[in-house]
Amino acid sequence: MPKKPYEGHETEYQRMRKNNIRSWDLRDKPEEIDESTKRFIEDALDQPWAAEKGKVIELGCGTAPMLRWLSEKGFGPGLGVDVSKTAIAMAREQSKGLNLTFKNADLCKTLPAKAGYVFTVLLCGFVVLSLG
Repeated sequence: MPKKPYEGHETEYQRMRKNNIRSWDLRDKPEEIDESTKRFIEDALDQPWAAEKGKVIELGCGTAPMLRWLSEKGFGPGLGVDVSKTAIAMAREQSKGLNLTFKNADLCKTLPAKAGYVFTVLLCGFVVLSLG
């Protein structure tokens, strides 16, 4: 049993890193982002209320495959936030050259703030909010 909140989460990311597993889904699936997940996000972003481009924040980003995918689609800059220090380190390594930054934070305690930073799209699990 984990001693601290999220200790199991961190331990799993350490195991993934040791075994060269790039993202959470690749532990038991063949793709970094499941096609149904991509369709869900694409459908949400195709709605009339959704932003066409803009800044993105992903809460609980893990190693950030979805954030990178959105960056490739023209969204950005982006910010990924996760409680796991290992996941954030992996996200940084995998996102070199992209306009993405990452913060290690416990979302139950605090949200990272950057003066003047307004997001157009927010990803949090299977919730996509267009803030534009």
